[in-house]
Amino acid sequence: MKKDNFFFVRAPYYVITSLRENEELCIWELARKSGIQYAYVHKLLEKFLEAGLIEVYKKGRKCYISLTERGKEVRKLLNKIESFLRVENKNEKEGAI
Repeated sequence: MKKDNFFFVRAPYYVITSLRENEELCIWELARKSGIQYAYVHKLLEKFLEAGLIEVYKKGRKCYISLTERGKEVRKLLNKIESFLRVENKNEKEGAI
């Protein structure tokens, strides 16, 4: 396991951070962008919905996902942690013999 990814569980992390660039995505788009299987993304989205991190709405026949304000805050915190770990990892490599 890479040290810089130690604190992140891959699937939930990728699903949340995949919504950062596109504020609304269909479930299948989110699955493709995050590289996670559709069924698992659907299961994660149910948990995110319960936690108040996302909202789901329909446009025609498609369901779209977007982050709530709480979800955007979680995404920002994850990005800060990721940046911090990246800087720490870089500093360790520069100091290594």
